[in-house]
Amino acid sequence: MDLTHPFFVLALIAGYGAVILVLGLGFVILFQMFNGTINLKKLISEKDGTGSLSRFQFLIFTFVISLSLMLLVIASIECGSYKFPVLGGEILALLGISGSSYVVSKGIQKGNNENPLNTETNPKPPGWHKSQSEANNS
Repeated sequence: MDLTHPFFVLALIAGYGAVILVLGLGFVILFQMFNGTINLKKLISEKDGTGSLSRFQFLIFTFVISLSLMLLVIASIECGSYKFPVLGGEILALLGISGSSYVVSKGIQKGNNENPLNTETNPKPPGWHKSQSEANNS
């Protein structure tokens, strides 16, 4: 590998620029999190404030897989291969399962929140008229 080749130098400069940009963005986000501009209180909670196991699982799976991928990249650099590790189908399947469990839980919650017998949220069907006894009482 020729370290003086113009494309290698360009790739190196672009790589360092990308790293500086991502680190800068990360520091801005961390500063805003500690400053209170970005509120993380409801990161893994539902609208009513209760915790969501599916959101927590999705968050943990995402962090575990991204940190594992970062370690694989660092290990490949130390070995001198400079190749991005191949993402196996198993990794993508785990992320898909985690994401789909979140979607299924949201569907179940949406189904549980709808009460078909509630007349306030479920108006009378078209053509519905009061019976004579109800009309006489009012």
